[in-house]
Amino acid sequence: MHLSSFTGGANCCTTHEVYRLKPRVRLVATYAAGAMGGGEFVDVPGRKAPIMISADDSPANAFAPYANSYFPMMALEVGKHGRMQFALDLMLSKLPGQPPPVCALAVAKSNLWLKERCAEYTTLQRQARTREIKAKLAAIKSNRSVEKLEWQDYFANGVLAAVSAEMNRYTYTGHGNAGYNWLETVWPGNDEIKVRFIATLRQTQAKSAFAEDLKRLAYDNR
Repeated sequence: MHLSSFTGGANCCTTHEVYRLKPRVRLVATYAAGAMGGGEFVDVPGRKAPIMISADDSPANAFAPYANSYFPMMALEVGKHGRMQFALDLMLSKLPGQPPPVCALAVAKSNLWLKERCAEYTTLQRQARTREIKAKLAAIKSNRSVEKLEWQDYFANGVLAAVSAEMNRYTYTGHGNAGYNWLETVWPGNDEIKVRFIATLRQTQAKSAFAEDLKRLAYDNR
């Protein structure tokens, strides 16, 4: 049985609890989802326990206002020690840029939110996003020298949100290093704002409730 509770004001806070009903009622896992109110358990053929489709709210407000923040998709399962954890086999893609295996499940067609997220990995969408990011970066730098640009210049036009979302698509499918290689193609060099962006991205990933799972995901990809 899955219960969700919501407390607090705008954008906060959701907690998911998973109970086993037989042979006796017992709490088996909790998940403090923070600002991420969604989360749906789905049946996966061949697995005894259901999988939760959710998203990580750790990047909220870091690169864009909350409403425009990108929350990376996650496939979670009930783990040991009373916590939800990554279903690694459903998140680790074979190659960088490819959709995670969860996207091959039938639920990826019936769950509209998941279907939309999986479509983000199509080649056409990835190429279009890259072109848009390059255009936004060029527009920012067209009026002033890099030395005179500030964080807000990048924050305001949405390019930080777009770049962080792309980087997280790589990281949450086990290809974080490939994400940094991609970053060099759209934002070469080491100007002050880029250095701050990378530091902030790493901070959001480190503060995630699934920071250890991200490390495991990267480790399993070696």
